Amino acid sequence: MASAVSLTGMTITKGPGVTCTPAVKTTFPVAVTNVSPGTPQTAVVTLDFTGCAPTNKFTVRFDYSYGDAGGGTYTGNNSFYNIMR
Repeated sequence: MASAVSLTGMTITKGPGVTCTPAVKTTFPVAVTNVSPGTPQTAVVTLDFTGCAPTNKFTVRFDYSYGDAGGGTYTGNNSFYNIMR
């Protein structure tokens, strides 16, 4: 089980298309909770796409941290590419 899971940051970068400035409006860190293997969890993050066209594509990177039963603490990040709003 991963314990004390939290999102520690998020960035959103606009790809090709209509000029706009997407923004992450959530204050970090965002607590997720403890996560058991095979059990999805959710967290709410607010993104502002004001002025962005529906066809704009974005790269979203989120940073996270979690602990394990042995007392270790881990950090990491994942990115998703060509995401549409």
